[in-house]
Amino acid sequence: SLIRRIKGVPGIEEVVLTSNGHLLADYAGALAQAGLDGVNISIDSLRPERFKAITRGGNIQRVIAGLDAAITAGIPKIKLNTVAIANFNDDELIDLVQFSVDRGVLLRFIEFMPIGADTIWEGGRCLPARQIREVLGREWDLEPEGFEVGAGPARYWRLHPKGSLGSPDDKLPRVGLIAAVTECFCDACNRIRVTA
Repeated sequence: SLIRRIKGVPGIEEVVLTSNGHLLADYAGALAQAGLDGVNISIDSLRPERFKAITRGGNIQRVIAGLDAAITAGIPKIKLNTVAIANFNDDELIDLVQFSVDRGVLLRFIEFMPIGADTIWEGGRCLPARQIREVLGREWDLEPEGFEVGAGPARYWRLHPKGSLGSPDDKLPRVGLIAAVTECFCDACNRIRVTA
């Protein structure tokens, strides 16, 4: 009902929900019917025990079921968010991209940053966007696309099969990088985030 009411407010162009995905399998259909324009789902690891550790008890299978339900329900814009953390999930970057490509959704890597009251900031845990690009570059040739107009802080990269860079193809998958720590974008940010 909240999504439906917000969608009815004049001047609001898009309503997107950020979710941990645990209840999404139950509610994706109703959210789609209410007019939800998109959902961002946090998936920081595909490994069950690692996912459970970083989410303090989360179940990756429930999250994947929620993602698949959102796809089936036809929610238009589905994005996965992964906080890239050095010496934690940096060995999963390619697997995470392939997971998103296989499902036809967009993945965005977010640099680990000092936000939240219970976050203990350790600069050494921040995996810079440059290093993320280097890792992905082992599997794909990356073509920079920059920011999307009006679409927030992620810089996007088109993923070309190795050796095919330069051949234009809008259907090739993309990946986004949100580099708030090492490649600051504050002057271009257009987001307002509402929490409870």
